[in-house]
Amino acid sequence: MFQRRCDMKLLCETRVVERPTQTVQSARASKATLVLGYKHSEGGDKELELVHFTPSNKAGMKYKLAGNIETIRTRFVNEEGGDINLQETVHATPIPAKMQPIERMVISKPSEYPKEGFPETLRFLEIINNGLKTVPITICVLTNLSSLDLRQNSINTLPNALGELQLRALNLSNNEIGENCNWNWLLGSIRKSLINLDLSMNVIKNFPYYLVKLERLVSLRLNDNLMERVPFSIRRLQNLRSLQLNANRLKALPSCVEQMCLQSLDIAGNYFSDRQQITIEYPTEVPPLWVLAGRVILRNQIQYDEPGKLPTVIVDLIKELPICYCGKLIWNAKIYECSGLAYLRAISFLVSNASREYLTDNVICGRRCFGISILNRS
Repeated sequence: MFQRRCDMKLLCETRVVERPTQTVQSARASKATLVLGYKHSEGGDKELELVHFTPSNKAGMKYKLAGNIETIRTRFVNEEGGDINLQETVHATPIPAKMQPIERMVISKPSEYPKEGFPETLRFLEIINNGLKTVPITICVLTNLSSLDLRQNSINTLPNALGELQLRALNLSNNEIGENCNWNWLLGSIRKSLINLDLSMNVIKNFPYYLVKLERLVSLRLNDNLMERVPFSIRRLQNLRSLQLNANRLKALPSCVEQMCLQSLDIAGNYFSDRQQITIEYPTEVPPLWVLAGRVILRNQIQYDEPGKLPTVIVDLIKELPICYCGKLIWNAKIYECSGLAYLRAISFLVSNASREYLTDNVICGRRCFGISILNRS
């Protein structure tokens, strides 16, 4: 039994040569990681050793250094090179499997939970069909975790600590997530890292507002829920390429769906109805100054995505407020439900009940835009 304390880690290219057996052709250099540290034994003794990792040998090889270094040549350091000659190179030993960092774990029943907690080195974790009611705090502290799969449990609430994980993939499908769920966790560090999110087969009635903060999101699954509307702020998800909204209770799509960069959209199995006859009511209230500022920024095509360049409230308004057909930000205007059509021609993979024509919810800024708006399409 021993522990290793890592004192130095170096990413480099290496070439391992055993002189007595070396052929005429030199060994080819390869990318490697060198770790220099001490091996601590139970008796308190420690020995300096070098561990060598390569893409072809991820388990690593250990080299004893104490009393084993013959020469160190450093004359090529300025040229990013150097040699270390060991007396006993043949004694390099592979690291035992039990010492390898655990990066993936699948738990299919409670008895498989690790008694001493989850390894800090975990990158992929699956806990499926275990009856979980929430995400345990022991998971929320796994800072190396990049993929978390908690499908087929009984989760109905999510802790804020979940949002501090820098996950790239999160699967919460087939749980009991609904109106009682706290969505503030979406405002944590996770909003800068999450790429794939699966919330399908839950009981979500209203589109979680903070989902639009996940601007790196590429794939979003919300199918098999109870949603009736999708907000205009979804247009903020400009990196989104795949959106699954099938098997909900949608009556229409927001008109901004045609402004997104979707490649795949599934809206089959919803409650799309007929267009409604509407009476247009135009907003008469004077917008706040920050809305007027947002309109000026859009009209003059001023760059606003650079961090710290503009107040956050203005950037959020520009990205999330409904937009009239003429391109103007709309404030406090009535949303005309099931009033227009979206043709969805730009989406390469569309799963729907019938054609590519679907009802849309719309906003309009004034009488001048009515004649050219999508509300007037036939």
